[in-house]
Amino acid sequence: MAQHDYSIANQGFPATRTDINNALSAISTTNSGTSAPSSQFAGQFWLDTNTPSGTTWTLYFHDGSDDITFATIDTSANTVNFSDSAPITALNNPTANELVTVGSTTTELDAETNLTFDGTTLAVTGTVEPSGDTSSGDNAAIGYTAAEGLILTGQGSTSDVTIKNDADGTVISIPTGTTNVGIGTTAPLGKLHIEYADSGGSVSADADDLVLEEGTSGQGAGMTILNATNGEARIHFGDSDDNDVGKIAYNHGSNYMQFTANAAEAMRIDSSANLLVGTTTTTINASNFGIKIASNGIIRTSANYDGGSTVTEHFGNAGQLRFMGDGDAENTNNSYGAISDERLKENITDANSQWNDIKELQIKNYNLIAYPDRTHIGVIAQDLETAEMNGLVKESKPQQDHAKIHSDFGTVISGTADNGAEAIKDEDDNITGYEDIFTEGQRVKGVKYSVLYMKAIKALQEAQTRIETLETKVTALENA
Repeated sequence: MAQHDYSIANQGFPATRTDINNALSAISTTNSGTSAPSSQFAGQFWLDTNTPSGTTWTLYFHDGSDDITFATIDTSANTVNFSDSAPITALNNPTANELVTVGSTTTELDAETNLTFDGTTLAVTGTVEPSGDTSSGDNAAIGYTAAEGLILTGQGSTSDVTIKNDADGTVISIPTGTTNVGIGTTAPLGKLHIEYADSGGSVSADADDLVLEEGTSGQGAGMTILNATNGEARIHFGDSDDNDVGKIAYNHGSNYMQFTANAAEAMRIDSSANLLVGTTTTTINASNFGIKIASNGIIRTSANYDGGSTVTEHFGNAGQLRFMGDGDAENTNNSYGAISDERLKENITDANSQWNDIKELQIKNYNLIAYPDRTHIGVIAQDLETAEMNGLVKESKPQQDHAKIHSDFGTVISGTADNGAEAIKDEDDNITGYEDIFTEGQRVKGVKYSVLYMKAIKALQEAQTRIETLETKVTALENA
């Protein structure tokens, strides 16, 4: 420790060198001593090594007239306390890499265990609360405003914002200068692109708002909507006039899928996998209109039209077949046929005589009970069975309408919430009624008129043969 007047005397060598070394010693020990240097200069520091004690020193700054206390150094505690109007007197609980904050008084600094910096990583235990907006020129910034909340701003050559997982894989990316968001990709093909693996495919500009991509061989891309067991999951299609003018919905309570167009239900697939078009009930008949394609492939259609209007139409490029509201069938060529290629048949023999069967036929007029104003001509199935022409009779399963006319065909009871009947619901899932409960009875008898016509043709051929034989005999008698 040394002091010097910083004036090198005009003297010989080696005294000059000694004087210079003494000056350098004063500089290197901050002009230390037990009292102020004899020669002081404005802007000079000096260290009092005995004030306030031999282990606690005081560093002064000379302003040209006075010595100003700059700091105190505790050589025992190895601390430095800087002086001002409220001088710092302590640094509390320091450990490696901790940053400091003002302590409980303005004369203390606290080492922050939750805030450390090791020269590479700034670590925070707890929360960071930014304040203020970020700007477009920020390379990387975190901000907050009351309106926008948390703000992340970045400026990179590939992405503006990237969020990675602990394996350094990109989880979320916002490419530079875009508003697109990629999950699992740094090159999103739409506003939100979720990618598991690149498929190499492209996206239509008309459908790039949400992109789901799975390019792994043999795997599928999918989306799941989870709902409560009594809830309804929906996808709505809206516009400025109607926020759900179109809709696809799945009702988990009743397990049916509903399709809405122009704000009205157009079609549904019920819990039994029946496809219902234009109706919400599985009962299709002359008073319940719509189309039902059952899960077993049976198709039933009904429309509110009479015999003068078409119910269903079938077209080819050379003709038309249509079914009318009264059950009539009409076609372009008036031709109704069956497969009749000899190459597809075997056991071909001449038919037996149909003479007696045709004679036994009882041709009657009648009307169906369901349609009392329509008179028909035909045969009765039971009459054919009595005449032992059972081959002309075909039986089929009865329908509810049959059971309502005759109890032999089964029973129909009105459905209620208490007897297990299937509920009928509208497009808003409101119960509007219950399906009738039908228990099948005896089968309904029908007549194979196409076979009957062939029997009649055979009988006509026999009649022609008999007529020709009689004509021959009459001619012979006339010529005798």
